[in-house]
Amino acid sequence: MRIVTFILLVFICLFSCTTFAQEKVSNPIYENWAKFKVGTTTKYQQEAEKNGKKTVSGEMIYKLVELDSEKVVVEISQTLYQNGKKTELPIAKNQFMAKVIKRNEQLLPTLKKSDEEVEVPYGKIKCRAIETSNKWGEYSMVSKTWTNSDIPGFLVKQTTDMETPEKSITTISLVQMTGKK
Repeated sequence: MRIVTFILLVFICLFSCTTFAQEKVSNPIYENWAKFKVGTTTKYQQEAEKNGKKTVSGEMIYKLVELDSEKVVVEISQTLYQNGKKTELPIAKNQFMAKVIKRNEQLLPTLKKSDEEVEVPYGKIKCRAIETSNKWGEYSMVSKTWTNSDIPGFLVKQTTDMETPEKSITTISLVQMTGKK
């Protein structure tokens, strides 16, 4: 009985140590949204380009609906446009905690980073640009994301350029921002 109790205590200690050993750090997404007041929104337009033809394929609105010292809650409304039809997707809510478990940076892909000014319908904005290249079997794409810490949720613009098997480009651009810090 003593051995079983001892083994159980060792197991509990090992489990507790691994659980508590996970370092928690500040979540940059929480910190960014927490700078703004509840009700702040960002609106994005999505365009698709295929065979040289550009079409508006959707709109997204992100709205800060809850803010406290532990988390922010962001509501996402999406409208899709396909073949002349407008589809409203169910509203989704994302919760971002103030503290998150630290990531192993070595597991992240290699990125190209630069500082650039980008023009979107909202205006010209100085941004941090990050470019990634991915390949999965026959699929190959290049994504580029422009971010700015003065924009709720950071996102200013994103392009995804699908090279194979069929060339297409999807662009998401900031159209409108409401609310103040």
